[in-house]
Amino acid sequence: KKSSEIGHLRAIPWIFAWTQTRFVLPAWLGVGAGLEAACAKGYKEELQAMYREWPFFQCTIDLIEMVLAKSDLSIAKHYDEVLVSPSRQKLGEELREAFCMTEKYVLLVSGHEKLTENNKSLKRLIESRLPFLNP
Repeated sequence: KKSSEIGHLRAIPWIFAWTQTRFVLPAWLGVGAGLEAACAKGYKEELQAMYREWPFFQCTIDLIEMVLAKSDLSIAKHYDEVLVSPSRQKLGEELREAFCMTEKYVLLVSGHEKLTENNKSLKRLIESRLPFLNP
């Protein structure tokens, strides 16, 4: 049955679309805002201690870091420029800003200077596949 309601949107094409644009929005959206809010309330050291001492939290932050590392803002921006009407492109800009904020706070909590710093094999994997994926 055809429907244009958001409630009837299936997850598979939704995730595929965000993966194809290299933005992977469903994986990270909200994480940066949450970490920023916690840091603003003075919980930065607690978040950093949680990252060091709690495997579940560390794994969660590391998975977000992996998704951020696999993303490509220039390709996401290109999709916006080509497929999104000019009147709606501000949303894409705001989402890219949210992405950068998420990266900033993930790095702050993890203590890493850059993405994939603690995962050299993932870094090599991403670098080796880029020539095959990039236009």
